[in-house]
Amino acid sequence: DHLTAAQEVSMLKWSASAGATFVTVRFGGQGIQFTDTNSYIDRALASQVTGICSFAFQVATAAIDGTIISLADTGTTYHLLLRFNTDRTLSLVRGDGTVLATSTAMLTNTVWAWIEFKWKIANSISASDVVVKMDGVTILDLAAATDTQNSANAFAGRLVLGANSFEPNNNAARIYDDFVLMDLTGSFNNTFINE
Repeated sequence: DHLTAAQEVSMLKWSASAGATFVTVRFGGQGIQFTDTNSYIDRALASQVTGICSFAFQVATAAIDGTIISLADTGTTYHLLLRFNTDRTLSLVRGDGTVLATSTAMLTNTVWAWIEFKWKIANSISASDVVVKMDGVTILDLAAATDTQNSANAFAGRLVLGANSFEPNNNAARIYDDFVLMDLTGSFNNTFINE
């Protein structure tokens, strides 16, 4: 018997929307692809203030722009989003729509990039609290005192891969592989892992 993509995602404590499918990816294994309008997977977090997400990412040529990963409080109030733009640069956006930073580095359509996203939810972060790396190179590093908190809750209670309310009706095809989530506690798995 074979499980559906939704059943496999559920076993890993993720919830899936319609349009989330498994596809063969970089090294012959399975990754997740989003092609339908507003398709995503999400999971609850244990009120995490900080974390690092590392994953391989690819965007299709036909995609306009879209969200790669989002952090919300316990519901649908988004704190911080990592998006790709029409020119394939990346932007960090606070949940109220304020663009906090945009990279000069760009994704290449249909080419895998290894993305690492270190984040902190706070009204005033310190230097190097929110960093984005692409293929091992820092492309975004938010300045000290930047506000990444968009609700009364100074933590992320929900992590979303794929679309969200910021991009209705956008069929932005995205593929993810080898996703890793770390909470920055303890002496292991608490920093960038590179690919």
